[in-house]
Amino acid sequence: MPPLRPVYWMGDSLKVLRSFPEYAKDEIGHSLMLVQAGLTPLDAKPSA
Repeated sequence: MPPLRPVYWMGDSLKVLRSFPEYAKDEIGHSLMLVQAGLTPLDAKPSA
């Protein structure tokens, strides 16, 4: 896997993420890792 790009958290987004249930944090963490590596998560939707 290529080197991971840094994640820059906006406002209280990291605090809010940490309050999620463990299964949700696992899913989000995996998706973030893919994006950091320049890949697209399978469940990603294009923004309008």
